[in-house]
Amino acid sequence: MSEDSIKEKIRDLLLSNDFKRLTYKKDEANIFKIINMADKEIVHSDMLAWLFNPYENHNLNDKVLKEILMQLSKKDAEYINLLLLDYSDLEVYREYTVDNGRRIDIVMESKNNKVIFIIENKIWSGEGDNQLEDYKNYIDEKYSDYNRIFLFLTPEKERKEKYKGYIHITYSMIYSVLNCVLQENQIKFEISVIIRQYKEIIGRYIMGSIDKEMVDLCRKLYVEHKEALDKIMQYGNTTYYLTEVINEILDNEQIYNGKVILKNYGHIVYLPHCKSETREKLQCGFQKDREYLALTISIEIKDENVTIYLQGSGRNENNTAEQNNNYDKLKNIFEKDLNKKINKWGWYILTDTNFKSEVYTNNEEYIKKVKDSLYDKLAEPIAEFNKIISLFENMK
Repeated sequence: MSEDSIKEKIRDLLLSNDFKRLTYKKDEANIFKIINMADKEIVHSDMLAWLFNPYENHNLNDKVLKEILMQLSKKDAEYINLLLLDYSDLEVYREYTVDNGRRIDIVMESKNNKVIFIIENKIWSGEGDNQLEDYKNYIDEKYSDYNRIFLFLTPEKERKEKYKGYIHITYSMIYSVLNCVLQENQIKFEISVIIRQYKEIIGRYIMGSIDKEMVDLCRKLYVEHKEALDKIMQYGNTTYYLTEVINEILDNEQIYNGKVILKNYGHIVYLPHCKSETREKLQCGFQKDREYLALTISIEIKDENVTIYLQGSGRNENNTAEQNNNYDKLKNIFEKDLNKKINKWGWYILTDTNFKSEVYTNNEEYIKKVKDSLYDKLAEPIAEFNKIISLFENMK
């Protein structure tokens, strides 16, 4: 679609009577909130993971998890024992990857108590083929010595489907939990505002107490002006735009001389400059979409925040003998020279740095600032990459 065509569609949207009617209702709701946030499972999972995490800045410690367990214990007394434990060591993971590449929405692990909680969040979509069964089998095997709690979160009070080994919880329960949390006297004002707003989202957009006329109007607008709204949401999205800016800087070799291996929404994989024969030797890792490269730089973008990792990957089980020999050399460098350990997702995190992009009204100034920040923050991981390659090439 041409730029002129996009502009024409956006103009049609702004001039439509339906859009004017919706504008009159702006104090009641926001069209972009309804279309772009309320139905998105990933947004709700991010928010819930933040609430569950005792290390986050809300200072709620394990209050939210304890309230969930309190609700469960009303139906089954066995949860009282779990309720009495201290979860201040709780580690919360989002998009936890299992062996087949699928990702569990939220995983919470307490090493001290040997307890692990799994939450699969489904707002409007159903379960994929054997999805929950796969997750359960993986966790059962990997954490066989843990007390394992599997939770399936949906908006409905009753589900026709029955999932063996999972406890069905609802957003009504989450709503009640948030009410209890808000009664805490020590909760900070700014945190209470966030929780109240999220509670409103649950009440209005998931539990159903929403203006039907407004919903119908929004859906009608979206159907009739889909291209215009998609472009507004796409280019108004900081994560999307910053990903595009960083990709263009790196892909056009405006700084350094590496190569972008992979670009997804909020994620770029970058290979620093190296000889072609070195690159070939590095192709002994396990991840296909990284071209099996066992040493790359990952750039994670979320809103205006950019995190840069130099990562070593796990071994490819289908390696040839020569590839395994190359991988063993890299592994020796990671573990003995750099004293790094592989994490549960199969990665060595060799360096970790970040920066925050600032907002500028001038687009050229914004791109220049991002470019300068990238040049500065990529220096360390690229230097470490070159050091590893030097050690690798000199090994017999």
